[in-house]
Formats: sequence, structure tokens, C-alpha cells
Amino acid sequence: MRKYFMINCKKKDKDKVGKFLLSQRQDGALKCVDFGDQETQIFKADVDINTFDITILMTLIQHCCSSKGDSIWKKPPDDKDKSLLANLRRIQLYKETTLDCSPSNRVTNVEFDKQWYELTTTFTCIGVSAEDIEKYHKLRVERSVRGFEEESVEEIRNFQVLQAVVIDVGTVAMREYFLEVANRRKTKQSQVAKLEKKDVGQYLINMKSNFKVKLNLEQKKKMFTPNADIDTFDITIMYLIIRNCCSIPDSFWEDPQKLSNVVEIHRYRNTLAHYPNCRVSNKDFEIQWTKVRSMLHNAGAPFQDIDKYRALKFIN
Repeated sequence: MRKYFMINCKKKDKDKVGKFLLSQRQDGALKCVDFGDQETQIFKADVDINTFDITILMTLIQHCCSSKGDSIWKKPPDDKDKSLLANLRRIQLYKETTLDCSPSNRVTNVEFDKQWYELTTTFTCIGVSAEDIEKYHKLRVERSVRGFEEESVEEIRNFQVLQAVVIDVGTVAMREYFLEVANRRKTKQSQVAKLEKKDVGQYLINMKSNFKVKLNLEQKKKMFTPNADIDTFDITIMYLIIRNCCSIPDSFWEDPQKLSNVVEIHRYRNTLAHYPNCRVSNKDFEIQWTKVRSMLHNAGAPFQDIDKYRALKFIN
């Protein structure tokens, strides 16, 4: 994606990217584009394009160097479209709709093989060598992998451990917090019936007008149906439900740390989702692990449920 952007914007020197983006922001293709809290990261003269994640890069490609019109950005590329841009878009959609929206950190062997085949096809089409692809496949089973320095393998596993514990333990903590708050409100309103997981779909349908944020089609399909399964809701969906359906409860003032840590789970997961690569040094891992461990425990997760994920670092 970086290479595509540089070539199509006719930029040979990465040091000039910052000035180019500033000019496009001032009175060019990026003038009206909303980058949210990533704005300050992007628009500075000495910006390092190597720190840009997939979302930033594809937004820049869409507005600065896309000749495909709006169609490729509004819906998935047609299967017959084998162009470089179409395959870059497929990678972006896979990251945003599959990886970022996973309700757990689990992939079965059958599903892994299916998704790996699809990704391999896409990466091959954009010119990635079979050898470069295969070395990532070997990370599943080998401690040392040809093509990676030992330190790099360790850093990748550090990232995976942080991601695993935040997605698995964090998502459960957010579900339990939502059900706790919803049922406390029912008690105060003298409603006898307890909100069970099986009733969450109807609950959300009744609360639909509370959602003032824009939801994508997949989120709506998951949430607003009578047989919705809360166990399939990812961190983003749980954050939206808590924010729009749970007015700040009295318990917040008794234990303000719990809600703030539930919110922090969402923020931290977004930080992981926007990493420009999947590496965390050993030093940074220890700092991040301490932070994540405290955050998840303060959100309601037992230490034993958290600490078992650290052992993933040492599995051969």
C-alpha cells in the first residue's frame, strides 16, 4: 500500500510525503476528509509514512490516487477485478471486517486454511513472493522461522499475546458489564424479568433509536435481530451498546474505575488495530502487559483468566 501510494502520487522520496500531505490538506484532495484522532499523526512536515497503518494508507490512496470512482470504496471489488487496487482493497476489507471484528481470538484449523488460501491468492496477485508469504504460515508451528530473525519472531508473538488477551478477556468483560448495568436498571424500574443473553436482540431492537452513531450493515445485521447472539459481538459493538444504551449508572460513582477501564479496553484494542506492523519489543511488551493486566482486572476479569495468556509467549 505504501509502494502503491508513492508510485501513484509520483513521490520518489519518503521525506517529501509530509509536505505533499500538508498541501493536499490545505487546498487539495484531503481538504474535507475526516481522519479523526489520527489527524496529528498524518499532517506534519516530518511525517514517517512507515508509521501509517492500513486504514490511513487506504484513505490516502482513495482520495489522492484512485481512478476507480466511488464503486470500489462503497462495496467489495468484483471477483473479476484482479487489479492491484482491487486486491489492496480486499486486504483492507479483510482486516476491517474479519480481524478487527472478531469476537474472540480463535480460528479453527479449517477456517484458518480457508482464509489463508484466500489471502495467499490476494497477496500473490499483488506481487508478494510465495517465500515471503510462507514464512508467516510457519509462525503457527515453529519457534525459529527461516526469513525472520529470532528477535522478530519474538516481537510478533509479543503482539499476538497482547491482542489475544485484550480480545478474549476484554470482550467478555464488556459483555458482563453491559448485562450487569442493564439488569440493575431493570431492578430499579421494578421489572422482574432479568435480561438474559437470548433476549439481547429484542432489547437492542427496542433501544434502536438510542443509537446516534452510524452503524455499518454488518453491525446492524448482528445487533438488530430477535435472535442476536451477544457472544458474537466484538469489542466495537459492545462499546457502542454500552455508550448508547447504558446511561452512566449509580455504580459508576461507587466504582468509577470499572467503567473507565471498560472504555479503555476499546481504546487499547483500537491502538492494536492501528499498529503499522505486528511487532512489540520485549521491553515494550513488559510495559504494555502491566498496563493491560491492570486494565482488564479493573474491568472485572480475574487475574487467572488474564495471566494464562502470557504463557502463549513461550509456546514452541
